[in-house]
Amino acid sequence: MIPKVQLRRSMLVTSRLAFGTSRLHYVDRSRRNELLAAAADFGIVHFDTAPAYGDGLGEHELGRFLHGQRSRFIVATKYGIPPDPILAALPSLSLPLRGVRAVARRLGFWQSTRPMLTAGGLRKSVEQSLRRLGTDWVDLLLLHEPTPQRLPAVPEMLEELVTLRQKGLIRHFGLAGSWSGIAALGGSAKEFTQVVQTSESEWPEQHPPDITYGAISVAPQSAFAAAVDTATAVQRLRSALARRPDGVVIVSTSKTDHLGALADIARVQPQ
Repeated sequence: MIPKVQLRRSMLVTSRLAFGTSRLHYVDRSRRNELLAAAADFGIVHFDTAPAYGDGLGEHELGRFLHGQRSRFIVATKYGIPPDPILAALPSLSLPLRGVRAVARRLGFWQSTRPMLTAGGLRKSVEQSLRRLGTDWVDLLLLHEPTPQRLPAVPEMLEELVTLRQKGLIRHFGLAGSWSGIAALGGSAKEFTQVVQTSESEWPEQHPPDITYGAISVAPQSAFAAAVDTATAVQRLRSALARRPDGVVIVSTSKTDHLGALADIARVQPQ
């Protein structure tokens, strides 16, 4: 089985490898369930999702998989980048509409504006995520791509996070996004950094994060991103695990054999 780690600030115990749901909407429903089941069979207990992943589809599919076995897993979701309301409301049309959006983004015709991070927005987002996930709580709630400009009222946000934790709706909270955005928060970031999740390629050696993403793909997530062959993926994952032996690395793939090869690497503790 994949080894467990205890994150040093939050004391959250989870698997060394996490499965990211950011690519689930690239495959059909049967493949989605197959991937989630394979991740669990390989020993992954940490699932990373967000409202923006597949415009709500990532949370929905994860929720279906978790039904009847919720307590076995660690679920991390986010607040900060909402799903597209049209795609979320019209799932039957999501595939062609998402394709149009992807092309428009690539050509520079689609510009999305990220909303301000507010206590009220956080509360609403968590309620919606819990409904999509079909659960009463999430183990980890992360502010998604925070910056000083997007987070104008730190005390109110922190108070709401603590309230949600006291109510049992979330168990831990933290920050997820680019290292530059997190670092720009300065001293206020310390209030939120029970858990820090950032890109493997960005974090400085003197500030090791708890969780990283992008160790394999390197480039930003995109429908047009080139596939990474298994041998290269294995090499990159091995490097990321060795670089930070007490942290978690998120992997995201649409192929179960690829995921199996990555799980095999995570089972070997770096020396």
